[in-house]
Amino acid sequence: MRVRRVLGIVVAGAAAPVAWLLTPELGFANAAPTAVAGCLALAVVVSWPAARTWIAWPGALAAVTSLVASGWILATYGPRPGEAGIAAVEVAGLLVLLGLVARWARPLTAVLVSTALAAAETVWILRFMPKADLLTTVGGAFMWSLGAVVAMIAGSYPRLAAAKLRQSVTSARNSQRLQLAHALHDYIAHDVTGMVAQAQAARFAAADDPAAMRTALERIETTGQEALTAMDTILDMLRDDADPELGVRAVGPKGLSAVVDSFRRESPDRSVILAADESVLSRLAPEVQLAATRVIIEGLTNVRRHAASARLVRVTVEPGPADLLRIDVANDRPGRGRPLLTRRTTGGTGLAALGERVRHLGGRLEGRSDDSGGWILHCELPLTPDGRTGSG
Repeated sequence: MRVRRVLGIVVAGAAAPVAWLLTPELGFANAAPTAVAGCLALAVVVSWPAARTWIAWPGALAAVTSLVASGWILATYGPRPGEAGIAAVEVAGLLVLLGLVARWARPLTAVLVSTALAAAETVWILRFMPKADLLTTVGGAFMWSLGAVVAMIAGSYPRLAAAKLRQSVTSARNSQRLQLAHALHDYIAHDVTGMVAQAQAARFAAADDPAAMRTALERIETTGQEALTAMDTILDMLRDDADPELGVRAVGPKGLSAVVDSFRRESPDRSVILAADESVLSRLAPEVQLAATRVIIEGLTNVRRHAASARLVRVTVEPGPADLLRIDVANDRPGRGRPLLTRRTTGGTGLAALGERVRHLGGRLEGRSDDSGGWILHCELPLTPDGRTGSG
């Protein structure tokens, strides 16, 4: 790489002697921009890929030199028809630099320098065109500018394609992160919350009831194993060939009854009732069943966090009007004999995020207190995704 850089500097520095050698044939006004554009383009090529970081500088220098020379020639002694010859090397150098600048320079710099290079290449032909009326001159310059257009497209197209690819990759990564975040909240947090509740129970039972403490520790172990299994499934989602949505569906307890049974095992001092219409559950679309499972998990997790002393929890899943599935997770009024879980200083956005997902399916989600002082998490979902109404 170091040798390439040194070679590039040597080639760029050769512009001065090359211009001197070309002056007798082309005149200094044509020889100078020809030598500068040709040597700079060659210097960039021989020092590539290091030249990508400073490609704008040789492009700008070549463009300015060419434009100044064209202006000087046209303003003083006029064009020299048919005497281009080796001066065409200047056009080749300008086009090479134009394509590379359009591809690799910073966006704003690429626009400015590419415009200057395209203008230099376009007006170059005016140095060697015979004098004619304005329309003929403009037409000739326009036709000559097609080379600059092709070079600009050749450099810009890969740039735009790379930007689109980066955007697609970023979007895919963000989507996978969102799926992982949902899975972590819906399943891992569910299990960890149960472990915390059991740990608190063990702490209070440690002194008076060693047997109860051992039972609580066994439940913590079981819940921890479930959390590790769920974590393994989530990590499988990171494989290149994994379907994130399928991974989320496979995380945690399978089915609504399994979710409730897990909660019942972790809360033996509560009466946990599941009233579910199996015929309705069997007809649910996969995404609706996934959302229903998440609603129940969120409701049971909130019972642990905010109503730890509630003695009755009822989960109801039944058909509602207008092809809707109704889900209620209700608990009675919490007592005073058992403290609530310690409130976290971060998080707490699970219900809001779940509500967004439910509304996306055309359903609605709300939490409210009942007449007895208990709490109900109520959800309505369409039985099929085609039933989306955007309500809520």
